[in-house]
Amino acid sequence: MQTSFLFGLVLAAPLLPLLAAGCGDDGVPPRECGAAQWLSRSTSAPEPGAPPTNLFQCEHRTPDILPSGQVACVVLEARSDETCTCDAADGRVPVTPEHAGAVDMAEASAEGEGLGWSCFCEVPALEGDARMACQNDPSDPLLKDGAPVHGWCYLDATLTPPLGDPEMVASCPSTERRAIRMVGKGAPSPGASAVIICQQEICND
Repeated sequence: MQTSFLFGLVLAAPLLPLLAAGCGDDGVPPRECGAAQWLSRSTSAPEPGAPPTNLFQCEHRTPDILPSGQVACVVLEARSDETCTCDAADGRVPVTPEHAGAVDMAEASAEGEGLGWSCFCEVPALEGDARMACQNDPSDPLLKDGAPVHGWCYLDATLTPPLGDPEMVASCPSTERRAIRMVGKGAPSPGASAVIICQQEICND
């Protein structure tokens, strides 16, 4: 099962680096830039003990693509758990200090308050060949060199050229042919939610 909601499109302090850093170095007055941010939630709700699986969360707009090739998004696993652990063996790490604002945004959301989220772990984005496999190989489970791949990547069929295989987001609404794909242990565990926060730079030219 997959559900999602939009937590207000707002201009706020950036959760991730803005692409316009250094504007004005060529003598042109620097632009005033902010970050439009949005939040979506996915739940896979597998049966306890079920194997990891693919999970796609369609996105309604394109976040910034950073020079590294990564996308300006943060994926958290949120749950209500008195014993909060983030185990790298399960594809979870403690939320990095620069992404602390993502936790604040998740806690302040209607579902965060309603579900009483008290534990947040960050799900690292895939890199290199693993990211390429995630964006272009629809296999479930996803394997790279015979080993399972755990994490998430971003696909976008609205870009030219497309980022990843367009067929993999064909099931998204026609105006939302872009998605966060969570594979293996990158998908939320039973009883937890994947909270996806993305941003897009907005500048006054």
